[in-house]
Amino acid sequence: MAKGYNPNFERDLVEVFGEDAQKAKRLTRFIGLIKGKAPETLEEWKFVLAAWDGDRP
Repeated sequence: MAKGYNPNFERDLVEVFGEDAQKAKRLTRFIGLIKGKAPETLEEWKFVLAAWDGDRP
């Protein structure tokens, strides 16, 4: 699984907050990637921004 991916959080976004599944997956990956430590290198930023855009880095 991708770093920071939390399927329980994704499920909660869909069930509790009514987010669509694709948006919930994108938000889950994005939050997982930036929580704890902010990206520092250009490669790390590319990975995080690809997750935000919904691309698979």
